[in-house]
Amino acid sequence: MANFKCRYCGGDLRFEVGETVGKCLACKKEQAADDDTAYALGMEQMSYDILTRYEAALRIFQTIPGVKDADEKAAACRAKIEELKAREEEYKAAALWRAAQEKLAAQAFAAARRRRRIIKWSIVGVCVLLLILALVVFLPRRAQSQIKKFLAAGDYDRAYNLMAVFSDANAILESKYDRAAALIADADYAAAYLLLGEIDYKDSKELRDRIRPAYEREVLSGKNAGEYACFGAYEQDDDTDNGKEDIEWLVLAKEGDSVLLISRYALDCRRFHGESGDVTFAQSDLCVWLNETFLTDAFDAGEAAMLQDTALESDGAEASVKVFLLSSAAAETYFEKDRDRWCAPTAAAVAHGAWATDEYSVGGRPTVWWWLSSPGSLPSSAACVLNSGAVSPEGRGVNNTFLAVRPAIWVNLAEN
Repeated sequence: MANFKCRYCGGDLRFEVGETVGKCLACKKEQAADDDTAYALGMEQMSYDILTRYEAALRIFQTIPGVKDADEKAAACRAKIEELKAREEEYKAAALWRAAQEKLAAQAFAAARRRRRIIKWSIVGVCVLLLILALVVFLPRRAQSQIKKFLAAGDYDRAYNLMAVFSDANAILESKYDRAAALIADADYAAAYLLLGEIDYKDSKELRDRIRPAYEREVLSGKNAGEYACFGAYEQDDDTDNGKEDIEWLVLAKEGDSVLLISRYALDCRRFHGESGDVTFAQSDLCVWLNETFLTDAFDAGEAAMLQDTALESDGAEASVKVFLLSSAAAETYFEKDRDRWCAPTAAAVAHGAWATDEYSVGGRPTVWWWLSSPGSLPSSAACVLNSGAVSPEGRGVNNTFLAVRPAIWVNLAEN
């Protein structure tokens, strides 16, 4: 169970199942969950293979549309709810049938003990044999026939309900694996990716990783400016034991087969440059870090191949990079108002020195200052966005240690 902390006293925050308003066990204050906490509560409910928990998860995800992959999780909850309801009905029917057959078998055996004549014992024996044949041979055969029929018709919920009773433990896993392989062959990567995420069978995890770039391309292709999508992964919760978290990006623009993205959250905290002095972004230590360390850490080979080169001017020469920062002009062009530029940091960014203040908040989280690529008007400075969301042309010194980093990328959505 996830451990949520009170924002007032740091005590344990208790949420009832399906609720997004919790109560602190220490100070007794009630408080609404922010988007990330609500998402975590929904994910916690999905960890139980129980109908009421999935219904609770659906209620939660419906309160945070557009956050991370909450919409996809809500759809998955609806599908799981239908599956669990159907499975419950199948189990009830199977249980009633088995109870009736066991009762008949018990009656048959009891009658056999009461009979003394050999001929009657023989008749009872034949009845028992027929009953056993019905239980062991004929009914399973009929069930397998129904399973094949449901699978052929695409009625997977009913097929899997029968398979859970009459097939071996790996039958459902194998069916989902084969379905995913067929979807990949048909280039339906989104459906295949989600289906592979439900199983741990054969090389399903490796196969899912291989199609991740194609899945992300398909998802990004359906997004418009102002919407969010996941692409790549980076350490964000400052807990390396649980692996990297998917990076959420805000779609700023779409031009043909290309899409401009900026990270939803400030992902890290870095100096613009290690030493004080006039330096362009193309010459900066931050540019090197973004295009070497960050790029390698955040994107696999397939994702990195989708990143477009972006041209930069540096001392009259042109350079190109994959990962960059928005310029002052771009920050004012793509964001209409100051509040649109409010940006909350990840836990990892705060741990690395990003200064967050409660003066402004987005999604219940304090905002930070973040770097831009344009030179500042002050000596040895770079422009930045203040925690208020205002663009600061004068900027801050390039060796400042508390400004956060909000990477931007152009992604090519055309298939290779």
